[in-house]
Amino acid sequence: MVFSQISHMHILWLQNILDDIRNPVKLDPAEIARHDLCELGKWINAIGPQHRERPEYVELFTLHAQLHQSAADAVILAQAGKVSEAKQYLSVDGSCVETSKQVLECAGRLLKNINA
Repeated sequence: MVFSQISHMHILWLQNILDDIRNPVKLDPAEIARHDLCELGKWINAIGPQHRERPEYVELFTLHAQLHQSAADAVILAQAGKVSEAKQYLSVDGSCVETSKQVLECAGRLLKNINA
């Protein structure tokens, strides 16, 4: 998988959460928290056996799990009627976006080292 594919899948997933936060009833926080279900998570798990000792892999795995938990927390807030707070998680300055940037940076470093 190339970095552009990883970036695209990741951004699309986060955008879908942001779009769906307006109608949080249909969202399942437990499913969103599962970082092994999205395409990026599947890729991370698939390369785990070969690369789990690399510091970049460990960091990516951890950051990706944190991102999914933050997104799930945003959904829980939205379902509790706190949509504006939920959107803050997903805003440019929110924890999801910041963690998302870190995920992409880490994935880029990992791929660079794998392909070196």
